[in-house]
Amino acid sequence: MGKAKPKNWALGRWSIDSMSMWDKDYIDEEVPGYFEFGTDDLGSFQFGYVQGDVDYRVTGRGDKPAVEFSFEGGDGADGAPWPGRGGL
Repeated sequence: MGKAKPKNWALGRWSIDSMSMWDKDYIDEEVPGYFEFGTDDLGSFQFGYVQGDVDYRVTGRGDKPAVEFSFEGGDGADGAPWPGRGGL
């Protein structure tokens, strides 16, 4: 019998409280800034005029839980897509 997959504590919508490059007014410009993680290891995010989709996995950094993700998104200014990698 296979090993059970650990419970995904990251499921749901998470508010963005702060970012190093933008203030809270910009983060919540169009909608309250968020990351949303679904059951299929896919999700989405929006802050300011930036929105996109994520492909993520739950992991750890030392003894702390973490989420690592790749993303594709764009900003409302030009709609051009951009890929990247990140983590929370």
